[in-house]
Amino acid sequence: MTSDTSFIDTHQYRLFSEFCDTCASYKYIGICYGPPGVGKTLSARRYANWDKFSRTKFSLSDSQCHEYFRASRSVHCTTVLYTAPVTIHAKTLSREIDSLRERIRISSPEMVRLNKEQEYLLAQAKIKRERERKQFEKSQINKITSCEEYETPPTVYDIQTQSTTLRKSIKDPTKLIIIDETERLSPACLDQVRYIYDLGGIGIVLIGMPGLEKRLARYAQLSSRVGFVHKFSPLSADQVRKVWTKLRSSYLNTQKSPISDEAMTAIIRMTRGNFRLLERLLSQIERVLEINKLSEITLEVVEVARENLVIGAA
Repeated sequence: MTSDTSFIDTHQYRLFSEFCDTCASYKYIGICYGPPGVGKTLSARRYANWDKFSRTKFSLSDSQCHEYFRASRSVHCTTVLYTAPVTIHAKTLSREIDSLRERIRISSPEMVRLNKEQEYLLAQAKIKRERERKQFEKSQINKITSCEEYETPPTVYDIQTQSTTLRKSIKDPTKLIIIDETERLSPACLDQVRYIYDLGGIGIVLIGMPGLEKRLARYAQLSSRVGFVHKFSPLSADQVRKVWTKLRSSYLNTQKSPISDEAMTAIIRMTRGNFRLLERLLSQIERVLEINKLSEITLEVVEVARENLVIGAA
């Protein structure tokens, strides 16, 4: 369920959203930890509106004097989502986060509106320049045979200079930086994260596996800046039932097939509230129903589907 339209708003996501809002509001560093597959990354992408932002294209303008990046559309995004790679240097980490923050600034509604206004003014200035060039050629037809002596009217340069100044004046709208896979960061990178935080004006959320909070506690300068800690828990039994009902609607055979109580109990026991595992099990159940042309989800169907999965220890 990675697409924005198919996201399921769970209780754990609402808790995570409140946690991020608090970190952004109070400008604190927050730590979010939880087992794999419970929905930490999906929740972060949803909160940051990252799926929509990542579809925004960036390009250089065709201006000869002042080249600048522009976004294909405006996106209301004030949160940076950065996934730490397996290996990275502190300087590269800072540069990549700064690049994402700049792209958020470029795609802000204020910047896109300014670009459209300036492009309109430039187009009008070019029309005026072309009109004056033709008038100049016509008036000097007996003196010169080309327009080499013609100079660009200063209005074009003035518009471009003013445009550059206005773009620089638009502030970075970033309020929160979410770093996923934080356990991959080296001590030097963690110190760089602390430096970014010390520059002020933003909150930071560090997402990782259980034990992340204990590891970061060993770095006194970083842990002293941590204001909130959030545990991303697996789904409860009631939540699994609700998520199951919403998930099965996207599967042709499963959505029409009734499910027995013992089969539902087995699903809750097998998945242990793991969102990712619930998705995988559902796809296998769909496959078993289709191959065997069955019309009901029984305990036997669930057990056969379970045999096709690799499920780790709790």
